[in-house]
Amino acid sequence: IGRIAPDVMEETISPQQIESMQRYSPVHFIEYRGSSDQTGHGYFHSSPAVSSDLITLINQGAKPGSTDRPLKAEGTNFWIIEE
Repeated sequence: IGRIAPDVMEETISPQQIESMQRYSPVHFIEYRGSSDQTGHGYFHSSPAVSSDLITLINQGAKPGSTDRPLKAEGTNFWIIEE
């Protein structure tokens, strides 16, 4: 759980690494597109969509994009939660 700007991700993770993650890794990157606090971590408790998604993941183990976690796909392993 953390925060990384899309432009920073493009600079730090190579296309080959992204391709490897998409093929072999259960890692999913989820971007929250909404307001937050100064530290960038306030969205965990201030956004009902983020809170609900985390609770559903922890309690049910539901995958992103499933009926229980209706996230918007933005490429393989990349998902969006909008406010």
